[in-house]
Amino acid sequence: MITGCTCGTESYHSFWEDKTLMRCWKCGAIEKMRGIISTEPVIKEYLPVAMPSQYCLLTRRLWKQINPWPLLEFYEAKKFGFYPAMINNAFYIVMPILRKDKPVSYTARLVGERQDRPKHVIPKRSKKEYWLSNDELRSKEGRIFISESIPDAAHLSQLGASVALLGIYYDGSLNHLFKGKDIVVALDSDGPGIANSWHVSIACNGYRNLHFLRDSDDRDPKNIPLSELKKILKGKEFEKESVAIHVRV
Repeated sequence: MITGCTCGTESYHSFWEDKTLMRCWKCGAIEKMRGIISTEPVIKEYLPVAMPSQYCLLTRRLWKQINPWPLLEFYEAKKFGFYPAMINNAFYIVMPILRKDKPVSYTARLVGERQDRPKHVIPKRSKKEYWLSNDELRSKEGRIFISESIPDAAHLSQLGASVALLGIYYDGSLNHLFKGKDIVVALDSDGPGIANSWHVSIACNGYRNLHFLRDSDDRDPKNIPLSELKKILKGKEFEKESVAIHVRV
């Protein structure tokens, strides 16, 4: 089980099954805890948020059992560091938000249905951070998707770089990464998502190549098969949804 970290990031969190072990965020290696053993999560001072302890390893078999998003594949969950955790005696899928391979925040989704536990959990009293598929939003397609949730963004990341707003509000703070890219606003297909797509486009101030992702069946991005997403992106209706913001270009 103890595999040893070779990437040298020194970015660890504690392992639920054995508090003497730590897990590297970047390579997934399991190592013995150094120094004083604690029953609390191991958090470096540079981390602004205490991450929930990992309950067990995420395997393909476990992902198939607990995955609430049928189209989100195991390799995507592993790639972006999703892991199972117990939070307030309930089973959650934790989705970390990373910067330079270090966690700065997270959101967690309840596994199953329980009336006595919230469906989603976020860290208290911590700065809101947007989820990014990679730090510089690089993509060979030259395309960036802006979506509401991490599962949406993780699914869309197969077709370009992606951002999860963790809601419908965008403050324009990532605009410096958008220069020269095709921006696709892909919020949910409900009323608030449709209404706020325009607000997001305005916050993307100064970028001509901006489009809206629309699905005729009103599905959220994470519920649209990859093959259908590709057809939407190549379709004439998608091109008609483009807008030009003529403020700064």
